[in-house]
Amino acid sequence: MAILGCQPLEGKDEAEAMFRIFAVRAAAELERKKRVDDLRAAEERYRLLFESNPHPMWVYDLETLAFLAINDAAVSHYGYSREEFLAMTIRDIRPPEDLPRLLDSIAQVPPGLGQSGYWRHRKKDGTVIDVEITTHTLTFDGKAAKLVLANDVTERRRAETAMLTQFSQISTIFDSLNAIVYVAGLEDYRLLYMNNYAATLFGGDWRERPCYEVLQEGQTRPCDFCTNDRLVKDGEPLPPCVWEFQNTRTGRWYQCTDKAIRWIDGRLVRMEIAVDITEHKDLERLKDEMVSAVSHEMRTPLTAMLGFTEFMLENEVPREEQQTYLGTMQRETLRLNELIGNFLDLQRLNARRQSFVFAPLAMEDVIGEAVALFQTASEKHHLVIDCPTGLPKVHGDGAQLYHVLTNLISNAIKYSPYGGTVTIGARHEEEMVIVRVRDEGIGIPTEELERVFERFYRVDNTDRRTIGGTGLGLSLVREIIHAHQGRAWVESKPGKGSSFYIALPVAAKETAESAPSSTA
Repeated sequence: MAILGCQPLEGKDEAEAMFRIFAVRAAAELERKKRVDDLRAAEERYRLLFESNPHPMWVYDLETLAFLAINDAAVSHYGYSREEFLAMTIRDIRPPEDLPRLLDSIAQVPPGLGQSGYWRHRKKDGTVIDVEITTHTLTFDGKAAKLVLANDVTERRRAETAMLTQFSQISTIFDSLNAIVYVAGLEDYRLLYMNNYAATLFGGDWRERPCYEVLQEGQTRPCDFCTNDRLVKDGEPLPPCVWEFQNTRTGRWYQCTDKAIRWIDGRLVRMEIAVDITEHKDLERLKDEMVSAVSHEMRTPLTAMLGFTEFMLENEVPREEQQTYLGTMQRETLRLNELIGNFLDLQRLNARRQSFVFAPLAMEDVIGEAVALFQTASEKHHLVIDCPTGLPKVHGDGAQLYHVLTNLISNAIKYSPYGGTVTIGARHEEEMVIVRVRDEGIGIPTEELERVFERFYRVDNTDRRTIGGTGLGLSLVREIIHAHQGRAWVESKPGKGSSFYIALPVAAKETAESAPSSTA
């Protein structure tokens, strides 16, 4: 306009051209001013975000590592003034031992790539803190620089470390338990922890696998008996759930205690402690079986005794008949006494309350005492002892082994109803003394041989069923011999008699004396 005022243009075209030039320059100036205003506004927003951020933030020169900018939170948190910060480099807030890692990380991060990580920083008072930092490379005042946001996680890391330490201590305790301990997710059922005892049973490849797949046989989905729905209510753990279960993989019984607990990541998970109660369950079953069997076996002699007693009380019975009845009652009383005695002995052995007094023992002496008891017991039976001289002593309890032999000899006589020879012999074989009681009686079927040592088991045939017995004697024999670290077995053929064997370990001194001496 000043140009036009000083020197008016002669033609219309020249005036239009001049106005066009002016319009373009004006538009460019307006655009430049807008960009400047936008940059100033962006810078103001950046400075506002930078300065008002509650977490420490700074910018440092990637070449010199000097601080270029620092926010108020950093000044407040680290204890340095802004002037002190701007006179330092980032090396000054790092422990010396961390510098190699710092320099290596700066060298390896390409421009523009943000990263996060945990570092240690040192405050002005010397306190070392743990920080989680997020960084990003940028250009600041024409320099290659890095923007850093630092979050103090010292307390969180300490809490995590304390929790991990506590978990390690608890894990050590659980690993020493002779019980299954594991932790699994309530939602995904994946195993998070398993102690050593459980790992030895179910294998070491359990991590992050579903508990039902690892702990059960052939299970491909959550178990129907799972207790997860009984452990949590309204987001809070319920009291422990205690239950019993026979594991499909090990076949053993366990008493399980399930409880919802907080895991190290804060979520609720299921912890189970399973104690093996198989022996307890077996004892319960055995107790029920024994009570049932004893009740049944006791009924027969008691019925006979009561029947004859009532008959004699209600009737005039001649003297001769009285003697017969009293003889029957005496036999049934002895049978009942034998049943109760064997039952109590067997119970004491199963409960490990039977005391044994082990000592070097000459088996020929025990055999002689046992045979002497039966020498006049039957006119139809002839008892023979077959023991070689120089038989080594065994490691045993004389009273208990005497009980074993009297049981075997009594059975040999009882199951040889037509008489014959009963031979009681012994021999030395390797480091064992083998004792045999052989009869010429009715024998045992081959398919029954493995079962004759079971409690209350009696061979189911007419010849043997007519002979009284409790079915506990041979079971007691086996238990006593097992307590001596020995073995009991039988060989027999129907109609050809039976041979019962017991093998007992030779006493240690006898073993040493019988060992061949070495020569130079």
